[in-house]
Amino acid sequence: MANVIELRTLLVTLDSVLADTITNISRELSIDVQTSTSVGEVPEELASTKYEALFLDFDTVTETAPILDILRGSPSNRPALIFAVATGAAQKQQALQQGANFVLERPLAAAEVRRSLYAAYDLMARERRRYFRYSVEYPLLLERSGSGTDLSCNTINISNSGLAVSTPSTLLPGERINLVLLLREPELAVRGAGSVVWDDRHGKAGINFQCASPAGQVAFNSWLDSRFSALLRPSHQS
Repeated sequence: MANVIELRTLLVTLDSVLADTITNISRELSIDVQTSTSVGEVPEELASTKYEALFLDFDTVTETAPILDILRGSPSNRPALIFAVATGAAQKQQALQQGANFVLERPLAAAEVRRSLYAAYDLMARERRRYFRYSVEYPLLLERSGSGTDLSCNTINISNSGLAVSTPSTLLPGERINLVLLLREPELAVRGAGSVVWDDRHGKAGINFQCASPAGQVAFNSWLDSRFSALLRPSHQS
């Protein structure tokens, strides 16, 4: 069964009170906060985890530019929203020049943090949706274009443009295939064509595909949107 999806924020600050405030308010929206107190910890955090937002305390962290350089150098984290906590005029100017999307100042009011997070929530969810893979085992029929051989397989996960599958036979990277994918909730037969991206030679493979028709693509995207929405931790509504 697929896990519940949780939005994630990385918070870089030396202020424990600020960390508690951001964490507690984020929890109201089921946003997970990982707190870091050192620039040195940031590369590992961004390399190992996908974050939808970064909270950066310009008041207590002097070396902010390296953190933002690391963020923008991370393919999966580059689109993350940037929340700056910046109180003085110099810190505010620095935050804006370095690309902050939201700027908050001390004394930090809970209502202001809450408003900013609610305003950003849909953008954060939309970014997470781009990387969504639905982990589920559904039946899949593959037709190998070169030989016309049919293989009965099962999905491992499903995304907008690709599948990870378990298959009884080794597939060849670059091999063209046709497929019929049987979805549920609601039931939907997806027909498409694509190519093999990888095969581990142990019964697992990755396939890129496109639906056979524009209408089929719309129906498939709508189905995947519904799975994402069902798994996304619900936030309180304003």
